[in-house]
Amino acid sequence: MTDHDTAAAAPPNLWPDDLGEPLVDDDLIRNGLWSLEGPGAAQELGDAENWDYQEVEDAWTAHAATQLAERGITWDADTDKVTVPDGMTTEDATAIWQDVAGRVLAGFDAWIEAIVADARAGKHLAPPEDVRPASAPGARWITRADPS
Repeated sequence: MTDHDTAAAAPPNLWPDDLGEPLVDDDLIRNGLWSLEGPGAAQELGDAENWDYQEVEDAWTAHAATQLAERGITWDADTDKVTVPDGMTTEDATAIWQDVAGRVLAGFDAWIEAIVADARAGKHLAPPEDVRPASAPGARWITRADPS
């Protein structure tokens, strides 16, 4: 028998901190958008538009969760609980989490570039003092600007 065969199964619920690097945070999303946008977001957003940071973060979280699910790990971002299959050890779950974290974080730049390109593609459809129609490219990533 190997050590792996005798390792204790992981508890039914873990937390991302138990497994390694976080897969998402506000700074990742905001800095990713800000580093790619034109001056004052003039190339991406209409006059009455702002980035919908929560929508972008939710989409990134769903992307990361899908990658984990393909490896048998469920991450419920609403509760932040991580569930692993019966028999999976904490060590195995940690190795999978860290592998997925490395891959998704390595792909973040390309992922966020696609979000910014989508927003740019629909900017011309944003009428003055309003937001682009819901059917326009990039509308998913946009919210109405706070007039203050």
